[in-house]
Amino acid sequence: MELEGELEEIIYSNEENSYTIATFATEEEIFTVVRISSIY
Repeated sequence: MELEGELEEIIYSNEENSYTIATFATEEEIFTVVRISSIY
């Protein structure tokens, strides 16, 4: 699935482990996005 839109707002971001919660908006909907990434 591919969506096109804009990152609206970063709600929370942890720089130590890249855990991020943000809102992403398309023309039709707004999504809550969670990104979890480990740094090795």
